Amino acid sequence: FSFVGSTCKTANFQNLCYIENITNKVTDSYYDSPSFTSATCFLSMTQKQETLCHMLLMQIITALGETWHPEHFVCSVCKMELCTTGFFEREGRPYCAKDYHDEFAPRCAYCKGPILQVGQNILTALDQTWHPEHFFCSHCGDLFGPEGCFLEKDGKPYCCKDFYHLFGTLCGGCGEPITGRCISALSRKFHPEHFVCAFCLRQLSQGIFKDQKGKPYCSACFNKLFV
Repeated sequence: FSFVGSTCKTANFQNLCYIENITNKVTDSYYDSPSFTSATCFLSMTQKQETLCHMLLMQIITALGETWHPEHFVCSVCKMELCTTGFFEREGRPYCAKDYHDEFAPRCAYCKGPILQVGQNILTALDQTWHPEHFFCSHCGDLFGPEGCFLEKDGKPYCCKDFYHLFGTLCGGCGEPITGRCISALSRKFHPEHFVCAFCLRQLSQGIFKDQKGKPYCSACFNKLFV
């Protein structure tokens, strides 16, 4: 696999034949000869003379707009021969798949490994890239669902539940996080429905209460208990 934007290429093999006359001057060349070994042949000249020449046969590779000896077409990092494997190109230099991904693929913010294209898009969040399976709540470890809802604290992602439990304001009545409207009283905050009389448990909806040792009471209960 390769990451988005990269393309795996293959080198083109050709059999190259140089034909030399007895003065060792190259007089002709052609491709796709049937063998790779040195051979001796006779070249029929225009003057109908037969001159002994040497046919020097070799294999070459065409890649990146250049020709190469197979043993010289290697990865720019590990020097592995690339003549029989696919290769990747970057700024005119060839790379094997492993080194190309290690050098240039985007990195997962969690595992630091390269992110490859495996039938899915790269996940981007918090100005970083992630493997989808590595983008999860920093507290409970649950993966974020398809909607991708999360909250951030100090560069780490949290699910909403854990974020409010860890960093949000808790209700002085139920102890659960407060995410909407609230009532401030007795140096604490309450869900409106949880701000109740400590004795009869009726909601103090009007915000009128009497304080006794840090607990709210409605006027009726306060007068009954403490007056």
